[in-house]
Amino acid sequence: MDREHTTRSPIVVLALGGFGLLVAIMLKRLAVEAFGSLDEAMIRVLAVDTAEPSTYLESDEYGVTADDLELIGPETFRIGIETGPGFSIESYPLLARWVPRDVWPVLSDPLALSAGAKAIRSLSALSLYWNHRPFIDRLMRTFSGLYTTEMIDRHKSVARQTKVMIVGSAAGGTGSGTLIPVGYEVQDLMEGGRGAGDMSITAVIGMPEIFQSANPKLGANTYQLLKELNYYSRSDTVFLAPIDGARPNRSRPFHNTVLVSRTNGSIELRDKEEAAELIANQIILDATA
Repeated sequence: MDREHTTRSPIVVLALGGFGLLVAIMLKRLAVEAFGSLDEAMIRVLAVDTAEPSTYLESDEYGVTADDLELIGPETFRIGIETGPGFSIESYPLLARWVPRDVWPVLSDPLALSAGAKAIRSLSALSLYWNHRPFIDRLMRTFSGLYTTEMIDRHKSVARQTKVMIVGSAAGGTGSGTLIPVGYEVQDLMEGGRGAGDMSITAVIGMPEIFQSANPKLGANTYQLLKELNYYSRSDTVFLAPIDGARPNRSRPFHNTVLVSRTNGSIELRDKEEAAELIANQIILDATA
């Protein structure tokens, strides 16, 4: 197939949490091998996490290396919370009403979020809105320049619809807690006409069985996420972000949703690394279709 003369759509991948980071690393590696760069593949990647990227080097759970972090470095954005010494949630009445009490001690520790949201969904959602303005600025930069004259000249035929893929796990804290809010943030970007063009938004969600863990929080988080997704996919519900000036959104958070499990009845994935590789390969195939 002649890629230079094929109509292609830019792809923006928003990778959330630790599982999203795995997908982002594998995707960038594949894009560099197949195309030479993400730009040549017409793919943009932004990995969003509550954790400091360096903490993955100390974890055996994900097996991320220093070379991996160097490779994905420019495409990462942290939504951590730096409360500082002497922070008291009682000083923020609205925050105290919104955040469950079991999260209060975590917020009082200025270093608590350096290793992530600890499978606490509300903590990751709070982290997203705590960093809302910087996150939106970074999101806009990620989408900017997709339809420049240089891009169109380079690829000859560029479809005026961006494929947005929001990737995260249902089981953890950051991916599960920010997946739906990020879907609505992308919609706001599109409706605001900020250079994003038309979009199709697909959520790619890793299910808890790919993690091979007995942690009961993983199942509970998945149940909560899928209940919320079902709720906001109804025609009679409204999403309203907990920030000043937020506009009610009556749309579904995503146009399409893909659930990735360990098996489809004929093929079984061994672990989350294989699941992440499967997703990354599919995105590369979409980029060349």
